[in-house]
Amino acid sequence: MNKRSLSALLALQAIFLFSCNQQPDNTAQIKRLEDRIRQLEDQEKQLQLQGEQDKLAADRAAFEAKKQKFQDQQNAEAQATPGSTPSSSDVVRSQKSVRMESDASMPDDSQTDLSRTDSYNVFYERLQSEGHWFNDETYGYVWQPSEAQRDESWRPYTDGHWAYTDRGWTWVSNENYGWATYHYGRWAKVRNVGWIWVPGNTWAPAWVSWRQTENSDYVGWAPLPPECETSPSVKVEGWVDNYYGIGPATYIFLKAVDLVRPTYRQAILPPQQSLTIINQTRNVTNITYNHNVVNNYGPQYQQLAQTNNRLERYQINYQQQAQPNANFRTVVTGNQVQVVAPPPQLERRPTIAPSDARQLKNAQVDRGWQNIDPTKAQQLKQAFQQNPRLFPRLCHLSRRHLPNP
Repeated sequence: MNKRSLSALLALQAIFLFSCNQQPDNTAQIKRLEDRIRQLEDQEKQLQLQGEQDKLAADRAAFEAKKQKFQDQQNAEAQATPGSTPSSSDVVRSQKSVRMESDASMPDDSQTDLSRTDSYNVFYERLQSEGHWFNDETYGYVWQPSEAQRDESWRPYTDGHWAYTDRGWTWVSNENYGWATYHYGRWAKVRNVGWIWVPGNTWAPAWVSWRQTENSDYVGWAPLPPECETSPSVKVEGWVDNYYGIGPATYIFLKAVDLVRPTYRQAILPPQQSLTIINQTRNVTNITYNHNVVNNYGPQYQQLAQTNNRLERYQINYQQQAQPNANFRTVVTGNQVQVVAPPPQLERRPTIAPSDARQLKNAQVDRGWQNIDPTKAQQLKQAFQQNPRLFPRLCHLSRRHLPNP
């Protein structure tokens, strides 16, 4: 019996008592009926609460069953993989798409192999054959590809092409080490040494500053410097040139119609022409976070697609690999950009050091203003300062020193 039916019963009882002209002690009887109604209401609430608790318990049990089934499948797949040794840590790692940085202690021998792709260990091991490591007093361990040592004109973000994806402009490199150097970390040009790569712990489609002419005929990009630390609370936007002193010589410019080329090495403009074009551009950098996922927006895709109908759009398919010898790569397949890479968030604290790392002393970073006419340089700096986008409220000006093991 619910509250409504009890209220109706009480009304009938009151009418009956009134019609029968009962004695004044009817008030006590009415009070007893009201008390009974409150008791029934309390019982009804308890029954509802018990029903909700039962439903919650059933949902929880169903969730636990699904979770156990998923873990069993993961264990079965790991056991089916030759040479793998499944453990509970494997299951936890496979379920996490993003693993945040922590100060965990050094793993024991049984976990060492599993941790190599979760920290800078994967860089120290996998890049050794592709170039040389240096130990810099400012940045810690830094790396230089062999091409940069053989060719002084070599520069990053040239041998490959841009693919516009659901996460913005993604660099698809033709170089074997591109899975690391164009998606984690930053670049700096050191005088008398060349371009060096400073490892980073967060995967992104690319880490560059973008510039574009008003008519969208030309686009340009420059590697972000190591000082440009990013965070979910700060967007990297048009202020980046002026804020970090990114000079014109660090920029690569290209005709927009050439964006569809498989490599830009033969298509990038000569330095003198780039210096002329940069004065006609504005900074369109737009690096943002979405739930710890980095997006690299910049030149407007719709504007560029109007003049180049071969410019396509893709979806990123990120395949995280835990095997130390995995074939890391970023390739275009159909309408997808297939990314095979370590976790998108890596531990900064490695458990090993690069072998045969050379000492890099008194390194002087070339910000891209060398050999630029002083009058021209001053004009460009003033133009960079007039960018309408505001400076960030939070940014890391100090250089970071990566911890050595």
